[in-house]
Formats: sequence, C-alpha cells, structure tokens
Amino acid sequence: MRRGVDLDWFWRGWFYSTDHVDVALTGLREYKVSTADPDVEGPLSRKEYADEVPETLAQIRNREEGRETYLEKNPELADFYNDKDRFTPSNKDRNKYTHMLDELEDWEFE
Repeated sequence: MRRGVDLDWFWRGWFYSTDHVDVALTGLREYKVSTADPDVEGPLSRKEYADEVPETLAQIRNREEGRETYLEKNPELADFYNDKDRFTPSNKDRNKYTHMLDELEDWEFE
C-alpha cells in the first residue's frame, strides 16, 4: 500500500458524499513508546507521578509557614531510604538496559 492512500476509501465516503457510511472509528488507544533507558525514563516517570499525585494541603501549609521536618532539623538521622526513591536509576537498571542493547540485532537496533 502506498502512503497516504490507505484510508482513502474511508475519507472519500465520509467527506465527499452524502451517502450513509457504515464505517466508524469506535476505539482509539494512545500508546507511548518507551526507550527502556533508565536515565531517560526515571525523570519522565517522576514528572508523571508529580502531575498525577497533587501536593497535600498539609504540605502546602507547612511550606508556606516555613515549618521544618524532624529530618530537616537533624540531618544526621538520614539513612539509605531518605536518598533512594523509585525514580532514581540504579546500576542494576543500567546494567539490565546495557544487556538488552547488547542482545539486539542490527535491524532491531534501528
């Protein structure tokens, strides 16, 4: 099939005639292609999460009043889980991505 002609049959009946058309677009799905690169997908996921989950009223008021959390007052209490979040890519994620790229054939890599 040539490009630009594959839906010609649909548009011709839809726009250029007054005949009844028995064809309808009933379902439309939006897909997003993933790069699978953790250094690219991590920040995108963080932004999507921030857009989906709004800041709570308590967080807004505490920030406006200048209140500090216990951890902000005592930074020596920070541990591993304070610095790690699910959006920061780890070396394991990077190694998995590199391994996936190594297994691709030339035609798949394009």
